[in-house]
Amino acid sequence: MINKKCLLKKEKIVEFRDIKGFSFATIAKLAGVSKARIHQIYSGYSSKRIQNYYLRVLQRDKFKCQIGIKCKGIKFYSRSNLLVHHLDKNPKNNIMSNLLTVCRKCHGFIHKQ
Repeated sequence: MINKKCLLKKEKIVEFRDIKGFSFATIAKLAGVSKARIHQIYSGYSSKRIQNYYLRVLQRDKFKCQIGIKCKGIKFYSRSNLLVHHLDKNPKNNIMSNLLTVCRKCHGFIHKQ
């Protein structure tokens, strides 16, 4: 039996991801949290710092998906439906010009390409 709180520690996530080969989605299911949260812990995001960046990006992009491939540019007002995508795929590069507001559908499509 896996202790869910213990699994949310970075060293445990690194162990499951890098040594045991688990996906972020599998670790998230085991821990009972979102895949995005596991990725944040793994990547070393600071919650307050990243929330500040994300809010600034969402405001700049007027809370609208900037890709529109899957959602056809529909405006999403709920922050839970929007993500901030790193154009260079480097989660530590939080320069505003590298960040783009996308909906969950388009974000999934981008990463499958």
